[in-house]
Amino acid sequence: MKERPIGHLVDALRQGGAQIDYLEQENYPPLRLRGGFQGGNVEVDGSVSSQFLTALLMTAPLAPQDTVIVIKGDLVSKPYIDITLHLMKTFGVEGTISLISDLWCAASSSINRREITWWKAMLPRPRISSPLAPLRAAR
Repeated sequence: MKERPIGHLVDALRQGGAQIDYLEQENYPPLRLRGGFQGGNVEVDGSVSSQFLTALLMTAPLAPQDTVIVIKGDLVSKPYIDITLHLMKTFGVEGTISLISDLWCAASSSINRREITWWKAMLPRPRISSPLAPLRAAR
């Protein structure tokens, strides 16, 4: 992980109020985080990695303020973003996440915890229904 640059994500999280320090090399882990992501307006370069946008989308519903994510550049791997949004909804994130031009608007939302009993998979001939089944349609 120390070799993977994450400066773009850290910059976006800082715009949202997170206090983050690099402990060794600038733009690379490890990090020290103080304070949390508060929301607000943040910019992320969509041409770098869809993982950074995914991280912001998953963080936004937990922020005390509404979050508007401005995507700069071309959005890479949009299908992964669609899967992220689908999973968030499947696992109980309720709120507004919408694409308007190059803006993602993530309103503060509530999260309804859903219990998934994975231990059932340990039983002989398990019968498990998963909320992930609709993912096949999202691909």
